[in-house]
Amino acid sequence: MPLTPQDDIRIMAALEKGIPLEERPFSAIACRLGMDEDVLLDRVRALIASGAIRRLAALFDSRSMGFASTLVAARPGNNCFEDAVALVNSFDEVTHNYRRAGAELTLWFTLVGTTRRIGEILESMRESGLFEYIEEMPATEFFKVRTQFAGPQDGKQNGSQQE
Repeated sequence: MPLTPQDDIRIMAALEKGIPLEERPFSAIACRLGMDEDVLLDRVRALIASGAIRRLAALFDSRSMGFASTLVAARPGNNCFEDAVALVNSFDEVTHNYRRAGAELTLWFTLVGTTRRIGEILESMRESGLFEYIEEMPATEFFKVRTQFAGPQDGKQNGSQQE
């Protein structure tokens, strides 16, 4: 029997709740969902290929591991936006970035690493000549809101719930 869009929602909701730390985590998830592990894995691969799932990754408390994080807002030079993005993306310490259209500072990104490494990265960006301005805003407090999207098993079709 083919999977439905409702099955996809159930799968994504189960993944959002966390992947168990066991030898065969997808087997455990499949069991909870009442489906075969291979069917689940095939569907997860298809959801990734379609872009419905952008990535599966572990989230770590970087601060407790001795790392710092900083939000960076930058203004690339004229006709340098794509090159500036390529430079930003070249660093593993960049967790994500986005463009803010219509803003004075159009390129925003987050860096996570040692304070020293963050300084080195920002210095290399400043020296690259690709940016007119870079503003660093180090994180001093953390506010973590966990959002999980409700699926049919939660008695809701749409919406989200926050913890």
